[in-house]
Amino acid sequence: MKKPRHCSGRVIVIGGGIGGLATALPLVHRGFDVTILEQQAVPGGKMRQVNGVDAGPTVLTMLDVFQDLFADAGESLTDHVHLVPQEILARHWWQDSGPLDLFPDQERSADAIGEFAGTAAKTEFLTFSKRAARLFDGFSEPMMRQAEPSLTALTSHVMRHPALIRDMGLGQTLKRLLTRSFTDPRLRQLFGRYATYVGGSPDRSPALLSLIWEAEARGVWCVKGGMSALAKAIALLIEAKGGVIRTQTKVEKINTALGGVSGVRLASGEALYADQIVFNGDPRALALGLLGDTTNQVATITTKRARSHSANVWSFSATPSD
Repeated sequence: MKKPRHCSGRVIVIGGGIGGLATALPLVHRGFDVTILEQQAVPGGKMRQVNGVDAGPTVLTMLDVFQDLFADAGESLTDHVHLVPQEILARHWWQDSGPLDLFPDQERSADAIGEFAGTAAKTEFLTFSKRAARLFDGFSEPMMRQAEPSLTALTSHVMRHPALIRDMGLGQTLKRLLTRSFTDPRLRQLFGRYATYVGGSPDRSPALLSLIWEAEARGVWCVKGGMSALAKAIALLIEAKGGVIRTQTKVEKINTALGGVSGVRLASGEALYADQIVFNGDPRALALGLLGDTTNQVATITTKRARSHSANVWSFSATPSD
């Protein structure tokens, strides 16, 4: 890769979750003076451990996103973490009918669904899966991989690929799409979970979310040592390149001057200067003025709607014995 142009300027990243780490790494690699401020004891955000057990995400999908992140910094992902590809993507279980496993191989998944729910269900799955793949490929570049997706660019892309209009199921909810796609209610329930992934409900989420199946179908990996090991690897790389990560550091206020940001004030009273600030946290905190009155006009819609959570997570550990 080409050596990046050296840049200058002090950047403060508020929040050392995976978003903050992924923002900081390319910046510090390009020569910015980067400091991450994280109020927890270790960076990683939801990629955390409780009593040695991962308490957040447990597997990795869309591997190429992290491969690109490391490659952009002149590194190889596999030099920093040990990845374990999973033969079974997910195991689903119903009390009256037992388990259903899905696999990275589409035909193998189709055969499993056929054995579980019949020949018609197998055909329905193949149709659904191919549609999800077309949507995933169609929206990957213009939407999912853009820092600031443009409605104009997306519209132009869809106009050049009009078949996407039909695949998107415009005006349909995910629930309606699944009702039309699967005869077996168990399969409707199974693929409806791609709405609950993001704290949504199948009957209120757009049919477009069906493309998430394709992200999972392209492979699932575990990280040796847990997903928190991935966050740790990124944090260590940031520090190796000259970045600073301050943990147990709470930001009390974002300071502004002359129409822009000027730095932050910490709960300890310490003031830090910055040319740019990246906020990697809940936008509701900004809207509520939890980081000062200067941000309370940001994301105001978050104060007017009920909050949505995708799951309650219970974390526990045990010592096995005979």
